[in-house]
Amino acid sequence: MSPLDLKAIANLLIEALGKQIGYASPGIEEFKAAMKKTDTPEMYIDMFVMWGTAIAQETMDKEDDTLSVLLNRKPTSMSQFIKSIMVKM
Repeated sequence: MSPLDLKAIANLLIEALGKQIGYASPGIEEFKAAMKKTDTPEMYIDMFVMWGTAIAQETMDKEDDTLSVLLNRKPTSMSQFIKSIMVKM
């Protein structure tokens, strides 16, 4: 299984929806400003920034079997998860 970046997840959503959606990768300050406009609490904005930064720096691209061990099964792929959610909508 290869790691997914946010662009790849956007592409999976496009595939599942069968239509184009916009994908943007704003800078940190632009992202923070946009989140503040939605009244998102500062602690969540900071958490999203740290998460996005970690993804961009590929520090989360580590394969690990911890989730499989905890679930006692193979985890659902992002593609399978998105398709299952789209069926419910």
